[in-house]
Amino acid sequence: MNITKSNLIGHTIIFLIFSFFGLQLLQAQVRVGVNGGFPIGDSKTLSTIAGTIDLGYLFDVTDNLKVGPSAGYSHSFGDKLDTGFGVIEFDDTRFVPIYSAARFRISNIFSFGVDLGYALSLEKSSGGGFYYSPRVSMSVSNHLNLVSAYRGISLENASWDIISFGLEIKLE
Repeated sequence: MNITKSNLIGHTIIFLIFSFFGLQLLQAQVRVGVNGGFPIGDSKTLSTIAGTIDLGYLFDVTDNLKVGPSAGYSHSFGDKLDTGFGVIEFDDTRFVPIYSAARFRISNIFSFGVDLGYALSLEKSSGGGFYYSPRVSMSVSNHLNLVSAYRGISLENASWDIISFGLEIKLE
């Protein structure tokens, strides 16, 4: 094996890059969120309440900014509509959002964030749509946040929107 100066420099750079990302993984935070919510807009007519579960892995970019991949499960419970001619029952609606999360800490207590990605529908009638969720959170302790979020999914001819409130647990 012939080791040249350029090979040695290239291997050193690759080693440093992998070492950096390895250290970043050690500094990452796993976050689990549990939320309840109320459908609004188009989804308000079709469902009553919603529940979501989120799992994310956030990396420190700066002292105040964290980013990373996340995924979740959203379940909206179907409603009944009395038309005067009979009752229509709507099915539950379920999505699996897969997204990138960003959190920006503005103080030791408050932070803002946004989630952007795609929500896969678990229903036969829809494939899914663009997922977006601006949020604000308040730190209660080093491992617990109170979270309020707007969760929207842009579908082909409609949107599925929820206002949610819940808890986020940081596992370190």
